[in-house]
Amino acid sequence: MAAKRPRFFEKIYDGRRFAGIVTADGPYVFDLTAKRGSALYRSTIVHYGRVQWWVAEGGVTNSRIPLNSLSDTARKELACDFGLSFSVSRLSLRLPNRNNSIRLLRSRVSFIG
Repeated sequence: MAAKRPRFFEKIYDGRRFAGIVTADGPYVFDLTAKRGSALYRSTIVHYGRVQWWVAEGGVTNSRIPLNSLSDTARKELACDFGLSFSVSRLSLRLPNRNNSIRLLRSRVSFIG
């Protein structure tokens, strides 16, 4: 499917081929190896849990492209090449009120080359 779409960028990171493709929804970062993509204008690289890295649209719940197999250097290079920011999220069980609610705590971390 991705082979039929125009590509504006293509590069291999740690043996996995990524491409910037053009769709009707706009530009996408697309993992040609895993055949998964994410819209560039709303994507970040997120880290949550102990070893879980993803390209995600809008946060942890919309994880699109798994990046666990990439090295830190390859993830940073991918972020730089596609203009993606890093977001560190963690789920934490808090009891701030009597509802015993689970809150999603998010903190943004920007990458400076």
